[in-house]
Amino acid sequence: MRKKCFLFCLIIAGSISLFAQDSLRSQREWSNGTAYLLPQGRFEIGFFQPLRYGIKDNLEVSVFPIWFFVIPNATVKWGQNEGVASRHSFYYPTPFLRLVSKEGTGGLISPEFDIPHMFALRNDILYTRQFFTKQFFTMMAGLEFAVRFGSLDERTTIDYPWIYNRLAVFYNDFGIRLGLDWYGKIAGDWWFRVNGELFYYSGSKQTKAFEHNGRIYWRNKNRWEISVGYNIIYGDYPYGSDWNWFLPLIDVRYAWQKD
Repeated sequence: MRKKCFLFCLIIAGSISLFAQDSLRSQREWSNGTAYLLPQGRFEIGFFQPLRYGIKDNLEVSVFPIWFFVIPNATVKWGQNEGVASRHSFYYPTPFLRLVSKEGTGGLISPEFDIPHMFALRNDILYTRQFFTKQFFTMMAGLEFAVRFGSLDERTTIDYPWIYNRLAVFYNDFGIRLGLDWYGKIAGDWWFRVNGELFYYSGSKQTKAFEHNGRIYWRNKNRWEISVGYNIIYGDYPYGSDWNWFLPLIDVRYAWQKD
């Protein structure tokens, strides 16, 4: 009798364990913006989002493939604990800045300026908790700094939303970024995500900025995802402070699992 009870309890415990693993796996798919990592062997890619790959269940790598040839970049996400991860990013903007240093169409920087070799390193900590069913809240804190192999003239800034905020670290000593993210299920195959991120760069061209995004997603069998949303940006630019908004933002992502 004891053996039967023990076997029954073992089966129940195993079923609960498998269910928990399946649940964890499902919430990690399409989980960028949270501390969760992709399951091992899963790829995800979108038109305007990075190519992500789960190397191991606690290690993920991502790149922006469209930008990679003009701004080499890479991000490694490392799971530290349940709901906690660190994210480490690298990008090298020199080829892009030299490409747009010209007169006429496509020119964003005067060719009179020299663009040195330089790269930025960013390190973030993400903390995610599920307070309600299929509702995930994430806090993010990051520190960013740049390495320059030569001087960079302050007149080479590109004063456009999104671009200016991400290149500001090269004109300052360091940058701090803080973010909040709410990602959750609406019903069926419909999900949503809203977030906000603060930028602060300290140095000769001190910069503050705020970005807010909202998106609704429709997903099909963990293979396809279609999203539509908006982006609002407030920033300090050389010409003064300004608000900008972008609507609609549409993206498509595809995913597959490596055997």
